[in-house]
Amino acid sequence: MKSMLKDFPTENELKKLIMHTSEIVWKKEITEKNIEKWLANFQGEVFSIEEERIIALWLLSNFVYYNEDEVRHLCILLFKEYIHNILSSYNDKVDIPQKIKNIVEKTRFLSLGRPSESSGYILYYFRQVNDLNMKNFFVPQDPSYTNIDHIVFVDDVTLSQGLDGQAFNVLKNFNSNNKKKLMLTMIATREAIDSLKRINVEVISAITLDDRNKCFSPNSFIFVTFPQHVENCRLFANYYGQKAKSTIPLGYNDGQFAFGFFYNTPDNTLPIFWGEENNWFPIVKRYDKNYLRKDLVYGQKFV
Repeated sequence: MKSMLKDFPTENELKKLIMHTSEIVWKKEITEKNIEKWLANFQGEVFSIEEERIIALWLLSNFVYYNEDEVRHLCILLFKEYIHNILSSYNDKVDIPQKIKNIVEKTRFLSLGRPSESSGYILYYFRQVNDLNMKNFFVPQDPSYTNIDHIVFVDDVTLSQGLDGQAFNVLKNFNSNNKKKLMLTMIATREAIDSLKRINVEVISAITLDDRNKCFSPNSFIFVTFPQHVENCRLFANYYGQKAKSTIPLGYNDGQFAFGFFYNTPDNTLPIFWGEENNWFPIVKRYDKNYLRKDLVYGQKFV
């Protein structure tokens, strides 16, 4: 293993790269102290401690962090793509500004999840950066629901496919009154897009992920210059992932992703970054959905 890692950057080189990224992209949210505390999770149980630190830092150096400015930009891109999508259905290209105005007036945007979930949070930015009127956002009981042409759901990520995916379940059961259903999502997988297409939902995404975005796939972007390291790094991530989040050691639905947002991290991302089981210290935060009231925790907060 030691000889295999000789072509990797050194620990100091990787730390320098990560700290530069933290300053420019992560707005200094990750400090050297955070990194050292996170690296202490890796105790040489798969390979030597020195080797494990390099693997962990290599994965962290390839973690994609979407800060607030980038989220705003993605919201702008989504809205532009939506308008272009509807405009393309017109046979003529006359009076485009008026057509755009009509499209916006007869569109209602809806959060995919509950108000307290990330999709509701994204709608706040979506409305701001695209200068949309409050009337463009509605609840199903809104009387204007019968006077619109398009129902558009908005979410941050759409990564899971099939019957267990949140988007699939919500959109399949939503009564659209035979109106065209669309979904705008900042990041989606090709599998999720195809799954939603089967229930007549058109997905517009700013970023579409495929097999190359999975950390340990044969075509992984992360290991394009080091393909010989993929399997050992996968074993490392899987072993420690079982400690960080035992049920999904490589991320929900075997996600194997390495990205997150300034407000949360998807559970499809490798748990070694965000897990907290067995006293695991995360380098990025994930706020799980809490469906059960935790009375003891609430009581502790206010004493």
